[in-house]
Amino acid sequence: MSMFRRHGAKRVPNHLGNHVGQRLVHCFAAALLVAGCSESEAPVVTKPVLSVFELEASEASVAEEAKGSLDPATVRDFGDDPVVQRIEFEPREPESRERFEAIVGVSGDWSSLQYVWMRNGEKFGPNAAEVVLPRLSTGDVIAVRVTPYQGDRPGRGLVMDSPVRNQRPRLSALSIERVEASESSGAQDERWRGEVRADDPDGDAIEIEYRWIVNGETSEIEDEFFPASQLKKGDRIGLRARAFDGRAWSRAAHSGEIVIGNSLPVIVSAPPRPGANGFFSYAVRAKDTGDVDEFRYSLRRSPRGMKIDESSGLVTWMPASDQAGRHEVEVVVHDRDGGEATQSFSLALVQSSETGPGPAATR
Repeated sequence: MSMFRRHGAKRVPNHLGNHVGQRLVHCFAAALLVAGCSESEAPVVTKPVLSVFELEASEASVAEEAKGSLDPATVRDFGDDPVVQRIEFEPREPESRERFEAIVGVSGDWSSLQYVWMRNGEKFGPNAAEVVLPRLSTGDVIAVRVTPYQGDRPGRGLVMDSPVRNQRPRLSALSIERVEASESSGAQDERWRGEVRADDPDGDAIEIEYRWIVNGETSEIEDEFFPASQLKKGDRIGLRARAFDGRAWSRAAHSGEIVIGNSLPVIVSAPPRPGANGFFSYAVRAKDTGDVDEFRYSLRRSPRGMKIDESSGLVTWMPASDQAGRHEVEVVVHDRDGGEATQSFSLALVQSSETGPGPAATR
């Protein structure tokens, strides 16, 4: 049996209502006795008519009188109308393609919550506290309307929105790769390159900041490339990078650390043209970005009669009279740690006289 009864819009405990009614009856009867008695007339008691005003006690007075007399669990079971008091977003600002959650504070008794997500007034996403945001642009407004329900009866809901401010760029990939030196004369040194993939949700142009880390220390080199000539066998190299859209930085990303093993040799010379009589001489030059300065040279492919000095790398060849035509040459340089570099080129010989082929042209 309920401990409350309704009179108008107010709730009055039964035992309080009876108590107030009895007290009013006694007062009303006493007033009639005083007002209507005379020496010759007997007192007449009439049933009092109580006004609504007299029965309605203020919420404060009811609460004060009922303090300590009502079981809080019983009051809670009666069920106050649910009201959404606050909504907080996590994270605080919306970003494209990110998870976005509404953290809700509700008073009263409720059995379920209804979530309606909106982007610029248009609904999206499921009826859930957490959604994955669509692609956003600066100036968009993300909003959620949360309505509490007690069974099928809705309570008082609340709407919270958050404008999309400038979204910071994001790094999606970061790695280090080795860049081979060119095999032509005057080639650049072998280098390491930071491979970065980044994007900006707002479509802003972005710049990448590079921080090379060598043996745990930040290098002074702040470029996409790091010269391998500054590294030696056993060094550890890594990269930290972040993107800037002119207003905000992305979160920094860190590459894995690479331990420099044996660096590969690089051939830095180019084959010359042969002499007027067809004689071909080529001094192959190689270098290593590590501490290796001793190489072994060989020919993997060559025409008949061509030789190379295993220690110096000097290639020599005097073509025979029957060797007109195109010839493929491949030079191999080995270092003492097993690394190697190759260089390929072609020699084209033409028949200039009956005595033998003319000068060869390299390709």
